This record gives sequence, C-alpha cells and structure tokens, in this order.
Amino acid sequence: MAADCSNNSGFDVKCLPWLPRLESLSLAGTELAEVPEELNSKGFENITHLDLSNNRISNLPSWKFAAMPRLQSLNLSHNHIWILPNEACRIPSVDLSYNNLTDMSNLVSIFKTKARITGNPIRCACNSTIARRFFAKPTISSLEAIDCIMPGFEVAKPLATQCNQQYNEEQFPSNGIIPIYLFIFLFIFAVGIFWVCKRDRISVRNLYSR
Repeated sequence: MAADCSNNSGFDVKCLPWLPRLESLSLAGTELAEVPEELNSKGFENITHLDLSNNRISNLPSWKFAAMPRLQSLNLSHNHIWILPNEACRIPSVDLSYNNLTDMSNLVSIFKTKARITGNPIRCACNSTIARRFFAKPTISSLEAIDCIMPGFEVAKPLATQCNQQYNEEQFPSNGIIPIYLFIFLFIFAVGIFWVCKRDRISVRNLYSR
C-alpha cells in the first residue's frame, strides 16, 4: 500500500501509522521545514520508500528512522539541506540532489551508499585529502560522479575531469625523473638477476672442476 500526501500541507501525519501494510509514503511538496517527529513512532515498520522531496528541510538530525527498519530508499531532493549527519548512512539509496551541500568532507557519511548528489554547490580542491580519497577509490563509493566547484571558479564540473591531469602527473612525472619506488624495484631486480647468474656460474665451474 502507498500513501501519497504530496502537495498537501494540511495532512495529519499522526493518522498514517494506522494504515495497514503501508510500504510507500510521499510527503513531497508539503512545506515541511523539518523531518516530522511522528515518523519515528510505531506503525511505519513496513515502509520501504519515503519521499520528502520539494520541501524546506535544512537540517537532517540523523539517518536513523527507527520506526522504519525496512527503509530502502529516501528522497530528500530539492530541499535546503546544507549539512549531513556524522554517522554512516545505512539506507541503500538516498537522493540528495539539488540541496545546499558545500563541504565535500561531509559526504563521507554516504560514501558507501547509492547516493545522488547532483545540483549541489560542492566546493573542492584537488590537493585535499577527501578529494583524493573519492578519486582514488571510486569503486568503494556508490556516489554518482561528483560535480564540484574549484577555487576561483563558479561553475561545477566533474571532480575526475578537473583533477585527472594533476593526479596522473604526480603518479607518473613527466620530467623524466624515475620515481623512487620504481628505482628501488629496479635495483632489487638487478641484484636478484646478478645473484642468480653468479650462482649458476659457480655451479658450472664446480661441475667442470670435477
């Protein structure tokens, strides 16, 4: 069963838990300024999809919807959310597109969640630790390609596009200098080859001496 209360600012949340087998609930466009406390009451244990989009929600105190243990997707798009909870999000799918998120480090809480974050004015810098983390381990995160705004710019562009050249040059310098780790590897390899050849030469000499 689905309850569609969208675009209805006069609804009473308290009556919703009495609906039997309620699995989908939409409170989109209802002028909510915060997540209703009533959603943490009993009666929502079968909810798998919750839609809170197109409201005026700016603060999300927690990812924990204790009354909704089966919650699979949460739509918070087109709100005014500027900061996310510190604890890791356990909801498989979250839509946070078109909010006011600016701090890339705040995205860590949704790092392992399938999240949609387009349309946020996220600020980033290629030399930041969090930017390198997102860039270096994209398979860990299910976040869609991050669009962010670099210092001195006002237009958001994909993080991978903006930092790809810098990161590649750091990994493979273009000035002809061999990275130290590659030098160490080649040195160990050469010593190993020398030792094997020397051992074989000694073995052959001993054979002929007999």
